[in-house]
Amino acid sequence: MSELLLDSLEIKGYRCFEHLTIEKLGRVNLIVGKNNVGKTALLEALLLLVTRGSIADVILQRRGEEYNDGTPYLSNLINRISTTKEALVRSDHSKYYSLAFTNRSFEGKAGDFKFQNHIFIETGGMNSTVVRKCWENIELTTIEDEVNEAMKLILPNLLRIRLKDFEDEEFKIIKIPFVQVKDFNKPLPLKSFGDGLSRLFGILLALVNCKNSIFLIDEIENGFHYSILPKVWKLIFKTAKDLNVQVFATTHSKDCYKAFNEVANANDEKDDGMLIRLERQGEKIIAKTINEERLALAVNHDVEVR
Repeated sequence: MSELLLDSLEIKGYRCFEHLTIEKLGRVNLIVGKNNVGKTALLEALLLLVTRGSIADVILQRRGEEYNDGTPYLSNLINRISTTKEALVRSDHSKYYSLAFTNRSFEGKAGDFKFQNHIFIETGGMNSTVVRKCWENIELTTIEDEVNEAMKLILPNLLRIRLKDFEDEEFKIIKIPFVQVKDFNKPLPLKSFGDGLSRLFGILLALVNCKNSIFLIDEIENGFHYSILPKVWKLIFKTAKDLNVQVFATTHSKDCYKAFNEVANANDEKDDGMLIRLERQGEKIIAKTINEERLALAVNHDVEVR
């Protein structure tokens, strides 16, 4: 297995995390836990890490954490019970960290690498602007053919996908994915085939555009029927390995982590898949890592890992 971009993680003073450490990460990491234990916050912390804090304003705006004048309220990033007035997100392996101060300044230092191609897909799906940029990067290449082929996991009669130009309400040009299928002359909007196909398209676009970088996705199971999840995970594991992508995903679904376990255990690389369970101990949140072998035991004995 090639060297991981991040082999460990420390989050200190960020949101619900007073001091969270994850000593071992995998190439594909699935984050589970009950509601309100910080699954999405962990993805945000990773996003701050790889952008050196520059995305903090966007994170706050997405959650509506702003002053009345629209200025982001950065102290919302700081843990309420922590004695520190700053948030620290760090990976010792990469010697890379991000600091978020309540005085609204940010700084970070990088080691020998930078994350140029990281992508974060939220629960609602990939932003249309990101879709356009990702598609332009692969259009008319062999990778486009591979994406079309992989989409047949859900739509077997798919021929190809194309992005068509439309004007939005502000007369700006946006690109919307359309699908051409066998025995039908007219291309149809991708969304007309259901949430699962749109979700798969976003995941595939992100993976092939995140070479040598980090891919983050919240509630990865959204839109997928449980029966397709093993195939989705198999595709993620293979592509992540081929393109040196490190994946961090969250889920609420037991079917999702069962499928994750099935694929992780069939994988040749030891500890390629890592399940990270967040749980509360009093006011603190801790992380427990479960590798393929331990996860298989838990699933086989129907032990609750959420």
